Amino acid sequence: MIQLNKGGVDFIVNNSTAELDNFWTHIYPIHWENQTFDARLPHLSKDKTFIDIGAWQGPISLVAQK
Repeated sequence: MIQLNKGGVDFIVNNSTAELDNFWTHIYPIHWENQTFDARLPHLSKDKTFIDIGAWQGPISLVAQK
């Protein structure tokens, strides 16, 4: 279990693999698609639908769903 914060949103990644642990703990919090978060997150709301095409492990969806 890895606790993270991205874009002011706290969430937990469960069942990460050793291969992905480096991504979640070192790359994602600091470097992962910051421009995408800056461009998209201000436009999200509960009355809109967010679709993350090609979500991979869901690094953007995890924040968008909050």
